[in-house]
Amino acid sequence: MTAGSGKRRCPYCGSSGLVEHHPAKRLGAAFGAVTGMTGSILTVAGGAEAGAVVGAFAGPAGAIVGSLSGAILASMAATTAGGLIGARLGDLCDSHFLDTVQCRTCHRYVNRSSVG
Repeated sequence: MTAGSGKRRCPYCGSSGLVEHHPAKRLGAAFGAVTGMTGSILTVAGGAEAGAVVGAFAGPAGAIVGSLSGAILASMAATTAGGLIGARLGDLCDSHFLDTVQCRTCHRYVNRSSVG
């Protein structure tokens, strides 16, 4: 993940210790996960119903465990999908609009085009 190889140096302190900086990716992943979790809470009944049908073969206890498992798995899948989609969109924003690296020595953020 180090962007500082060879000639690339910080324009402020001259250090070659430059690392990628992804603020939009982090924010997008968090926002996507929260959105996915919210959406799954609103539609968790479908996962619970599917789990209850599968668990019904084991009797009443199986239906209860199956409905809980279905609800949890549906929620986890939606949260993960939302987080991955948000991270990808944030990564696109980082690479096309922000495009920054951070110096490990002076902790400044530098636009990649100004690193020489």
